[in-house]
Amino acid sequence: MPEDVHAAASAAICDHLLNLPEVAAARIVHTFWPSVARREVDLRPLLRRLHAQGVTIVLPRVAAHEPRRMAHHAWDGTPLPVGAFGLEEPPEGEDLPPETFDVVLVPALAADRRGVRLGYGKGFYDAFLPHTPALRVVPLFDACLAEALPAEPHDEPVHVIVTETQTLRISSAPLQKGRNRTTFET
Repeated sequence: MPEDVHAAASAAICDHLLNLPEVAAARIVHTFWPSVARREVDLRPLLRRLHAQGVTIVLPRVAAHEPRRMAHHAWDGTPLPVGAFGLEEPPEGEDLPPETFDVVLVPALAADRRGVRLGYGKGFYDAFLPHTPALRVVPLFDACLAEALPAEPHDEPVHVIVTETQTLRISSAPLQKGRNRTTFET
């Protein structure tokens, strides 16, 4: 994807994410820090804006010596060091409890209209997502949206897919206990 197309599509996705009522009302957003070199959706402007508005931005850190486990640390707005797998990660800090997250922005190479996502194959998010009641949102380029992807029993579906041109709410999304959320439609 050419740099200018990537930048424009990423900006449109960030705008759509800001317009999601759940993101607008969120107090704690768990997210990945994008690898722009790999042409992931550039969420950095969105994360900086939410952080400036007082939203706690939580980033994952691969837990050493524990397979498929991530620690969850608040981002303080400063540049991130490179950690495991060559990804930028927050430094060691307090591990925040997943049950406090309002929204999780989930990375994906592709996703389908049922909420099945194709990740990077390490299983970190499939292990983490069952432990949070948060709304699961995949920011994704239109070109990466598939009609159907194969799913394994351990795959954790997402509730919302946001692309540069559409927002898909998956009908199987569970309502969060104590949260007032809109009904999901496909």
